Amino acid sequence: MHALVKYVQTLESRQPAAFDTPAVREMTLLADAIQRTYQRMADHLHKVEAYQDMIWNMPLGVLRLDTEGRILSANAAAATIAGVSSAIALVGRSIHEFWRDDDAAEQWRTSIANATHPITLTPIAWRRADGTPRWARLDISPVFDAEGTLVELLCALTDITEPIEAREHLRIAEQRYRFLVESASEGICTIDQEGRIRYANAAFAALVGMPREQLEGLSWKQLCFEEDIPRAYQLWQHQSSTAEFRIRRADGTERWAYISVGELPAPQPHAERWIVLATDIQAQKEARDALAQSEAYFRALVQHSRDSILVLDEHLRVRFMSDAGLRFSGYAPDEVLGQPLEYLLVPEDRPYARERLQEALQNPDRAVSAIARYRRKNGTVRTLACIATNLLHNPIVRGIVINAHDIHDYVLLQQELERALQNASSDQWFESHLLAMASEFTKPLHRIANNLNHVLTDSELGTSHTQAIEDALETTRTLHTLVDEMVRSAIIVAQDTAFTEVDLNELVQAILKALAPLIQTYQTTVILDELPRVQGHPAQLSLLFQALLEYSIQHTNTSTPLLRLSAERDDEMWKIAIYSSGTSIAPENMARLFTSLLTQETDLTPGTRLRFVSCRHIVERHAGRIWAHTEPDRGTTFYFTLPTASPSNTNDA
Repeated sequence: MHALVKYVQTLESRQPAAFDTPAVREMTLLADAIQRTYQRMADHLHKVEAYQDMIWNMPLGVLRLDTEGRILSANAAAATIAGVSSAIALVGRSIHEFWRDDDAAEQWRTSIANATHPITLTPIAWRRADGTPRWARLDISPVFDAEGTLVELLCALTDITEPIEAREHLRIAEQRYRFLVESASEGICTIDQEGRIRYANAAFAALVGMPREQLEGLSWKQLCFEEDIPRAYQLWQHQSSTAEFRIRRADGTERWAYISVGELPAPQPHAERWIVLATDIQAQKEARDALAQSEAYFRALVQHSRDSILVLDEHLRVRFMSDAGLRFSGYAPDEVLGQPLEYLLVPEDRPYARERLQEALQNPDRAVSAIARYRRKNGTVRTLACIATNLLHNPIVRGIVINAHDIHDYVLLQQELERALQNASSDQWFESHLLAMASEFTKPLHRIANNLNHVLTDSELGTSHTQAIEDALETTRTLHTLVDEMVRSAIIVAQDTAFTEVDLNELVQAILKALAPLIQTYQTTVILDELPRVQGHPAQLSLLFQALLEYSIQHTNTSTPLLRLSAERDDEMWKIAIYSSGTSIAPENMARLFTSLLTQETDLTPGTRLRFVSCRHIVERHAGRIWAHTEPDRGTTFYFTLPTASPSNTNDA
């Protein structure tokens, strides 16, 4: 067409007159129009070819389908997604071949049946030609003819398997970690930039004692005691550190926890910025505090005990000596530690001590007792009663533990008592009195031995230790009372001294002055009537009045305790009365209150029983008698008679 137009134009230029006719001019115009139309068609075809090349080479799969789903054409990317060798291999095949399951086919049918505008199917279960499962996205654009009839479908096919799998992996990972967080025994919460809790797991909710729904949106400051808030800010500043922190629970009580704070990456407004980990350590802290209190308690027992405690190594060298031992011995720690135990003993007792220690070495856990003398730094010699227990096998102790009690004063008192006994008469009352004292003396000794054995052989520190030591200490105090009373009363009653005239007013006033701290402690009101002068032994009468007055003061259990002393004449004797309000003695004990029979048992302490027996013997030595009368809720009165100070009663007792 272009050549024809060119030829006509050439002829016209050679013979213009021949071609200057209406027909020729019309033909020329027609040729020009045909040429322009041809040019537009060529340009359009060029663009179509360019679009085809672009579609063919684009990474997005493109499919043309008829209304039955057969593939009319496809590009290379669609062939790759379908898993076939080329786009030509797809032409004529049905797209239904590539659905992986019935759900995908149903998605297609439902969507195409109502296709009046572009639709998207995603994700849809896709299957490659070799059966490999994939996930795809289909963007479908329906094509209609002039009458509005659907003639074909243009589809954009995208393989979205990798993002689908990535999201699934992320979902599984998130589910896994959420399960770990939810089931963690450690409390976990997140806090936003405004300081409000955005999330808390079950352990954290249990730690603070509040439902999780109430925690969300709560300020972290509401979980702190006001005085602890500055320290909480310090935790925020040192986020890598872990510290013990006191949490304020919903009911206002405290709960201790290990707290650590970490910053979350890339915080967004109103999103979680910090993560807080809280480990409940309340039980550990209580146990630690209890252990510290127990250690302090036993340390105080050791430091303030009058008994010495030593620990020897396997070579019998001193590895530890308690404060009491250092005080009594007079040595400094560096003068004793590391030295053989024999260094402290007198030479005559060293072989015996070595023999007993060897027995302890050969019998672990068994208590071995011994009595030995040791020389203090100032040169004086003291006598010790010792119990050695081999705890070398105990990983906590790793030594031989020796409990040593200084009995030197007791030995001297015993010697003095023996001398007094040699000078005493053989009266039956004195013999029975000594038997009663011996019985009372044996019981606490037996209890102390059992309790100390329990403490020394038990490797566990606990309630049993505490109770045993407290029992042993209480028994020791009772024993001291018994020893003091026994020695005092035994020496006094063993003396054979003539009676003298005694002014009871002066004697009682002196005793009340000595008992002033006790009277003040019990806030006792004392009424002292005029007392007579009697014939008697001053020391024994002083022991008599002091014993009865002390008991009466200590057992006035009314709100206004009252103590009254009075006297009245009874023929040749004076009847003395000591009344105490509130003091009540069981009626069944009244008849045997002052008896010394060993078979009798009362609700009185051993020391009190012994004092009452001593009171009876003192009164009987003065040719008198003693008894008591009690009225429930009104008080008790002790009565006893003493000889008057008349010349007819100046004979010796």
